[in-house]
Amino acid sequence: MRAPRAVGQHERMQPVSHRPAPPPPPVVSDQLVRPSRWWFAVAGAIAAIGVVAAVVFLVQAAIRYTDAVQDFERARVPAELDVHIEDPGGYTIYHEYSGADTSDPVAPPELVVEVTDPSGSLVAVREYSSEVTYDVAGHEGRAVYSFHADEPGVYHVSATSPDSRFSRVAVGRGFGAIVTRPIVTGVVVGVVAVAGAVVLAIVVGVKRSASRRRSSRRTTRSCARPSRRRWRPYGPGCRPQSSTPSVGT
Repeated sequence: MRAPRAVGQHERMQPVSHRPAPPPPPVVSDQLVRPSRWWFAVAGAIAAIGVVAAVVFLVQAAIRYTDAVQDFERARVPAELDVHIEDPGGYTIYHEYSGADTSDPVAPPELVVEVTDPSGSLVAVREYSSEVTYDVAGHEGRAVYSFHADEPGVYHVSATSPDSRFSRVAVGRGFGAIVTRPIVTGVVVGVVAVAGAVVLAIVVGVKRSASRRRSSRRTTRSCARPSRRRWRPYGPGCRPQSSTPSVGT
């Protein structure tokens, strides 16, 4: 059996040369990346302002709704009601009674109305085509008729009912004219602001990513090519690498 020989007795270890690894990718300073990251804050501010503005418009719509119901001109049935109209246009006649705003309303007594204009002529009255109810500040009612006021002045509304113990008649603008504009404005402002903020953030992110890649390539090209023994980096973003000494006996 051949005895093992000791390392170094019959042969010498050959020196091994290790070529250094290439430098890591250069670090790109955030100051070189455009546009600034502050544009993300601008996008967030735009979205926040839009949401706040939408909430303000919706609150305004709720306040106008409440004020409108409280400002209706009303009288207990049987009624002889003078309605002072300053703005010509469409107006609604509401029947107020207990249970008018419930999902399964109590069948109200028949309400018969007659409207005359400032000259005493009869005004055409139409049954309300959709279901509109309210329950605000102690007033509970349902839209039953509508008419059009062609001119400003005092319109006389007569209302009678076979059972008028617990009902009133009220006249005022339709809720569409009262609350539609602020609600639509608030929704549009909120949606446009949030959508614009999202688009701005995406554009800024894409541009910053492209700028970072360009800056990284420029920094890489500014570093020297490796020589046979060691790397000689220079320029911004380059990291010097020390060569690994040869291993010998």
